[in-house]
Amino acid sequence: MATPIGNLADITLRALHVLSRVDAVACEDTRVGGGLLAHFGLAKPLVALHEHNEQAASALVLERLQRGETVALISDAGTPAVSDPGAALVAAAVAAGVRVVPLPGASSATALVSVAADTRSEGFRMAGFLPAKGARAPRGSTRCSPSRWRWCCSKRRIASRRWPPSWQRVPARGGSRWDAS
Repeated sequence: MATPIGNLADITLRALHVLSRVDAVACEDTRVGGGLLAHFGLAKPLVALHEHNEQAASALVLERLQRGETVALISDAGTPAVSDPGAALVAAAVAAGVRVVPLPGASSATALVSVAADTRSEGFRMAGFLPAKGARAPRGSTRCSPSRWRWCCSKRRIASRRWPPSWQRVPARGGSRWDAS
């Protein structure tokens, strides 16, 4: 289930409805997930499912699902299993024949593209978050036009201008962006 990216008002009515009805919530960080629920006056048992315990936590959540419980999977911000943990749980649930229902919501990719001034509508390639310092651009990024790549980045990183040395600033229509060199 997608959760708000930066603004809690971006949560969908459907997400609130589902969160109010599930038996438990599997979340990337129980402090963040619990805060989200508390903000909307909800209280549910929380199961930590993050990059360090994804396999083990997925097995525990799958057991609950197989017992007939309902569990919502959320990330700290955005959609689980995209740039956040959750893919292992989804794969295990599908393999076990458990019904998985995606709930749309806030999307950093579509928000970014909506202000990219791509008047030709030639599509884009969402690459997730910028790599850590010193990291290289992902495989294949040099095989398509750099102007088609879109990256996410925290506002703290933008403010501090901490960019990997392999990245350079290039001009773009309607502003600036950072692309792989």
